[in-house]
Amino acid sequence: MEFLYILTLFSLHFENLSKFFDTILQVKLLGGFLIFNAVAIGGMWLQVVVPPLINDVLPIDLDHYTTLIVQGLDLALFLPISFILGVFMVKKLPLGYLLGPVYFVFLTLLMTALTGKIIGMALVGVNVIPVIFIIPTINLITILCSIIIFKNIKHKVNTDIKMSL
Repeated sequence: MEFLYILTLFSLHFENLSKFFDTILQVKLLGGFLIFNAVAIGGMWLQVVVPPLINDVLPIDLDHYTTLIVQGLDLALFLPISFILGVFMVKKLPLGYLLGPVYFVFLTLLMTALTGKIIGMALVGVNVIPVIFIIPTINLITILCSIIIFKNIKHKVNTDIKMSL
């Protein structure tokens, strides 16, 4: 199934993707947010994990985080993807137009779930400072960015744009 998706994806003429968006779409601003998100969240996770490792001890101040697996997935997968797609969007590269909107929707869903988790943790008495401010703020920004992206998709595209599927 994944192979069919990849084959379909790469049969698109990437050079035409920007024509499916209004020219007023602020891809540099959107891409800049993805880069900022990757650096800020990465810095937050590294601040928790790296100092104990430098001191040759296990990180023990993780009582308000779920597990180190979350940090590992973020640092190894999600944040690099965010950073790379941000660069692609800032540079107005075709893959930025293709995958940037997808990542914003993913990030919106992820941050909504994390916001719910943080609220639940706070209700049972777990200290959720500072993430109670950070994650919902990122959530609101990603929702706004997703709305901006999808409002700027052209409803009618010139017939000279050819997409082969």
